[in-house]
Amino acid sequence: MHEIIAMKNVIYFNKTNFRSIERKSNAVIKEMKDHLNKSYQLISIEQIIEFVKELQSQLQTEKVKTVLSLFVFFVIFVIYKQRKNNTKI
Repeated sequence: MHEIIAMKNVIYFNKTNFRSIERKSNAVIKEMKDHLNKSYQLISIEQIIEFVKELQSQLQTEKVKTVLSLFVFFVIFVIYKQRKNNTKI
Protein backbone atom coordinates (compact mmCIF):
# COMPACT_ATOMS: atom_id res chain seq x y z
CA MET A 1 0.00 0.00 0.00
CA HIS A 2 2.83 2.41 0.82
CA GLU A 3 4.38 1.58 -2.55
CA ILE A 4 1.20 2.59 -4.36
CA ILE A 5 1.04 5.92 -2.49
CA ALA A 6 4.73 6.49 -3.19
CA MET A 7 4.20 5.70 -6.89
CA LYS A 8 1.21 8.09 -7.00
CA ASN A 9 3.36 10.79 -5.39
CA VAL A 10 6.16 10.19 -7.92
CA ILE A 11 3.66 10.31 -10.81
CA TYR A 12 2.09 13.50 -9.41
CA PHE A 13 5.53 15.03 -8.89
CA ASN A 14 6.55 14.09 -12.44
CA LYS A 15 3.32 15.53 -13.87
CA THR A 16 3.83 18.74 -11.88
CA ASN A 17 7.45 18.96 -12.98
CA PHE A 18 6.47 18.28 -16.58
CA ARG A 19 3.84 21.03 -16.49
CA SER A 20 6.32 23.43 -14.93
CA ILE A 21 8.96 22.58 -17.52
CA GLU A 22 6.34 22.85 -20.28
CA ARG A 23 5.28 26.33 -19.07
CA LYS A 24 8.89 27.47 -18.86
CA SER A 25 9.61 26.05 -22.31
CA ASN A 26 6.57 27.79 -23.76
CA ALA A 27 7.66 31.05 -22.15
CA VAL A 28 11.17 30.68 -23.59
CA ILE A 29 9.76 29.81 -27.04
CA LYS A 30 7.45 32.85 -26.91
CA GLU A 31 10.36 35.05 -25.85
CA MET A 32 12.49 33.73 -28.73
CA LYS A 33 9.64 34.27 -31.23
CA ASP A 34 9.15 37.84 -29.98
CA HIS A 35 12.89 38.50 -30.22
CA LEU A 36 13.06 37.09 -33.75
CA ASN A 37 9.99 39.07 -34.81
CA LYS A 38 11.51 42.28 -33.46
CA SER A 39 14.85 41.49 -35.10
CA TYR A 40 13.11 40.82 -38.41
CA GLN A 41 11.21 44.08 -38.15
CA LEU A 42 14.41 45.98 -37.42
CA ILE A 43 16.10 44.42 -40.41
CA SER A 44 13.10 45.27 -42.55
CA ILE A 45 13.08 48.88 -41.37
CA GLU A 46 16.82 49.15 -42.05
CA GLN A 47 16.30 47.70 -45.51
CA ILE A 48 13.47 50.16 -46.17
CA ILE A 49 15.67 53.07 -45.05
CA GLU A 50 18.47 51.90 -47.38
CA PHE A 51 15.95 51.54 -50.21
CA VAL A 52 14.63 55.06 -49.64
CA LYS A 53 18.18 56.45 -49.56
CA GLU A 54 18.95 54.69 -52.83
CA LEU A 55 15.77 56.10 -54.39
CA GLN A 56 16.67 59.58 -53.18
CA SER A 57 20.12 59.21 -54.69
CA GLN A 58 18.66 58.06 -58.00
CA LEU A 59 16.15 60.90 -57.93
CA GLN A 60 18.95 63.39 -57.28
CA THR A 61 20.89 61.89 -60.20
CA GLU A 62 17.82 62.20 -62.41
CA LYS A 63 17.37 65.83 -61.34
CA VAL A 64 20.98 66.58 -62.26
CA LYS A 65 20.52 64.85 -65.61
CA THR A 66 17.36 66.86 -66.25
CA VAL A 67 19.03 70.14 -65.32
CA LEU A 68 22.02 69.30 -67.53
CA SER A 69 19.70 68.37 -70.39
CA LEU A 70 17.84 71.64 -70.00
CA PHE A 71 21.13 73.55 -69.85
CA VAL A 72 22.40 71.85 -73.00
CA PHE A 73 19.10 72.55 -74.71
CA PHE A 74 19.31 76.21 -73.66
CA VAL A 75 22.91 76.52 -74.94
CA ILE A 76 21.94 74.92 -78.25
CA PHE A 77 18.93 77.23 -78.47
CA VAL A 78 21.11 80.31 -77.81
CA ILE A 79 23.66 79.19 -80.44
CA TYR A 80 20.83 78.58 -82.90
CA LYS A 81 19.37 82.04 -82.27
CA GLN A 82 22.81 83.65 -82.66
CA ARG A 83 23.43 81.97 -85.97
CA LYS A 84 19.97 82.82 -87.14
CA ASN A 85 20.49 86.47 -86.24
CA ASN A 86 24.23 86.46 -87.01
CA THR A 87 24.96 88.00 -83.64
CA LYS A 88 27.48 87.23 -80.97
CA ILE A 89 26.87 86.69 -77.27
